[in-house]
Amino acid sequence: MTLTSGKWSPNKVTTGVREAFKTGTPSQRPEPSVAYQPPVEPIPFPPGREPGCDDEPAPAEAKPDDHTFIWLDDFCQQPPSTSWLVREYLELDSLAAIFGDSEAGKSFLAIDLSCHIAHGIAWRGHKVNKGIVLYIAGEGQNGLKRRFKAWHEHHNLPVKKNIAVRTIPAALCEPAKASQLVEYIKKLIASIGTQPVFIVIDTLNRNFGNGNENDTKDMTAFVSGMDCIRTATGACLMVVHHCGHGDKSRMRAAISLHNAVDSEYLVAREGDRQEISSLVTTITNTKTKEGGTPKPLSWNWRQ
Repeated sequence: MTLTSGKWSPNKVTTGVREAFKTGTPSQRPEPSVAYQPPVEPIPFPPGREPGCDDEPAPAEAKPDDHTFIWLDDFCQQPPSTSWLVREYLELDSLAAIFGDSEAGKSFLAIDLSCHIAHGIAWRGHKVNKGIVLYIAGEGQNGLKRRFKAWHEHHNLPVKKNIAVRTIPAALCEPAKASQLVEYIKKLIASIGTQPVFIVIDTLNRNFGNGNENDTKDMTAFVSGMDCIRTATGACLMVVHHCGHGDKSRMRAAISLHNAVDSEYLVAREGDRQEISSLVTTITNTKTKEGGTPKPLSWNWRQ
């Protein structure tokens, strides 16, 4: 069929439609140019799902890496995933925080835990999972040296390559800096051939970065930085922080850190600072996501 030139008027369209209904053939109407398409074969129903089949088929077993889901029956049959770093107090692959007032003994506690874990010595009667420790200080090189040396002298143990120290601030609330630190840790892991089990961030303030501790967004970014390290290593990350200025029973700054950690401990000291032997430090659990609440622990100071 050939097409007539010129535009179709509404009257011509109406007349053409009427003639088509009368004769069964169009009158000078243009045919659309449609490419040939082969007939589509019907898609067969899967076995057990033909029309009229009411029985629900069992879901097909997914191949590995097909998706990130797991069926509930398989999920519930998995053994508990709790793996203690320090039995009853710290778990591997977790976030932890210790906080307290200035000079309460927070760094001494972090060093004590680090050394016990690195040497595989039970910490105050609680078994530890021996392994490499990373200590990210960001400050106080001389004081840190003295404390680590004093611990080893007191326990009559040699200083070994089982604790790696970093005195450069980490800036964990800045994603680029956090990613850079993860890469440094991966390089260290590659050089020693093993993963760290315990990573200390002492203190939050020194390793926070260009942000505001009181801002929820910045604190959430800091927690994300910690999570990046935890995911890359499977270690327990413990941050050392200060308590609030008014309320000494809670951590300073935005509440999002408290909400994110798996375990949290308040470190408090009592006694006369002028008489070292009268000083007593106590740690009290203020949060545990899973399991029972650990008992408070206290110890005396001596010079």
